[in-house]
Amino acid sequence: MAYIEREGFTSDIQYPTTLSHLVKDGADLLNSESVKIIIAQQKKKNGEPWNNSMKMLATYAYDAFCKMENITWSRPVYHQNEATIYHPDEKELDLLISAARKKMATFLSCLKETYADPSEILHAEWVELKDNILSNNHPCKGPSARQS
Repeated sequence: MAYIEREGFTSDIQYPTTLSHLVKDGADLLNSESVKIIIAQQKKKNGEPWNNSMKMLATYAYDAFCKMENITWSRPVYHQNEATIYHPDEKELDLLISAARKKMATFLSCLKETYADPSEILHAEWVELKDNILSNNHPCKGPSARQS
């Protein structure tokens, strides 16, 4: 933990936990090939194999350990699994808005029409709305105000 703190990692990082988990499963941290084999064979509690994202995090944890101990190793490449994003269609959004209460429906319809960030809509004031144009004077992304 002292090395991790000196290197500027956050204090809640899970690297030590990951390394101790690998050691419990039989990895010899001073032998990089042993660690590669254990990472490749890791399974969850329900018996499913680790996904590539978990394997990638384990290799980063071991990489930090290797830098601390001056061990050279070739890190295996695992690519993070991309999440599929659900995009509801217009009809589903309208159903959601119509089922919501008055204030929430106003908030949701404003989000739908302006594509603004939710925090921008929450900070909006009535004086910013003129002729069906909402001027965003409180942007959360970027330095400039805009109109929706």
